[in-house]
Amino acid sequence: MAPSSTIDLAGLCLVVVMHAGILALRLGISLSKA
Repeated sequence: MAPSSTIDLAGLCLVVVMHAGILALRLGISLSKA
């Protein structure tokens, strides 16, 4: 595997984790307000 594809994969995982965290945070906030 080329280093560039490894970096792309790491970046993709980071983006997915960030989006999941943001969605979970927003869900938690809306649940606590309910």
